[in-house]
Amino acid sequence: MQIYELEDQKTNIIEDLHNALKIITEFLSFSVNIHPEIFNLPSDANIVLLPNLELNIKLSNGKTETKKFIDYSPETITKIIEYITPQLIGLIQTQKTYLTEKITFLRAATKQLNVLSQLKENLPNKIPVTEIPENIE
Repeated sequence: MQIYELEDQKTNIIEDLHNALKIITEFLSFSVNIHPEIFNLPSDANIVLLPNLELNIKLSNGKTETKKFIDYSPETITKIIEYITPQLIGLIQTQKTYLTEKITFLRAATKQLNVLSQLKENLPNKIPVTEIPENIE
């Protein structure tokens, strides 16, 4: 009975991990490369974890296949998580910096536009240039 409960907990943890990781990768549209040795593949293989948590595997012979993250063993999933976590953290930090800079720029631009708008409202009424008499000296 205890073995069954442990297996059930392991399954639940993997599903929770899968769902949390999928939310992060899909929301931020992140894809990350994974080292081929995790899957016992040659070093010239290219493996990319896509935002939908599918693994795109390209071998040097041109063969390509797609596998689901959740279909791997808990041991392999653990290795994948250990490998991609630093990459995801780096991507998240870069994205945060980028968005912070954009927000700062937009706030500054909004303040400047508000100042210009207020200046325009406070300008005295002037005669338009086209209505100035020609013989003013």
